[in-house]
Amino acid sequence: MKKEKQNLLIFLGLVVGCAILIFGVISPAICGIKEDNRKINEEKTKTAELIAKGNSISRNRQNLTKVEQESNVLEKPFLRTGEELNFITDLESRADKSGVEQIIYFDDTKGVEDKNIKKIPLELQLSSGLDNLISYINSLEELDYYINISEINITSGSHSEVRQRANQIREDDFSEGDLTLSVKIKALTYWE
Repeated sequence: MKKEKQNLLIFLGLVVGCAILIFGVISPAICGIKEDNRKINEEKTKTAELIAKGNSISRNRQNLTKVEQESNVLEKPFLRTGEELNFITDLESRADKSGVEQIIYFDDTKGVEDKNIKKIPLELQLSSGLDNLISYINSLEELDYYINISEINITSGSHSEVRQRANQIREDDFSEGDLTLSVKIKALTYWE
């Protein structure tokens, strides 16, 4: 019996030792591991949020750069006071390139100032064939500055009628039978 008691005591000692080991060492270690795992998952979530915010910041910076570039473009549409001759010359060269005869009515004294921007009316009387007029109007759209066309009147007539109105058509540009269009454009230009 002594041996049985001794075995029983050893067994109970092992059970108690295992219980102490399990509850005293392993269980707190498991709880610590679970807590560390929870913290790691929180940090992963925070890191993912920071990365998303960082990507968002990068996108915002790119968008800001685009907006800044576009704001520079928005500053260009305003013609600069004192550059009226350049503006008129630009219109004339575009008319010549398009094969359009043009009379420009531009009077900067008729301008109206609003919030440091002066709106000056512009009237163009054009005469040419349809393709040339379309080419000219398209070239107006390509200008770096903004011309707000408010009215376009188109009339047709023989070459001689248009010649009498424009007083500038060159004799060799058209044959007598050609049909031309006369276009009157009213617009506003914007000046700083």
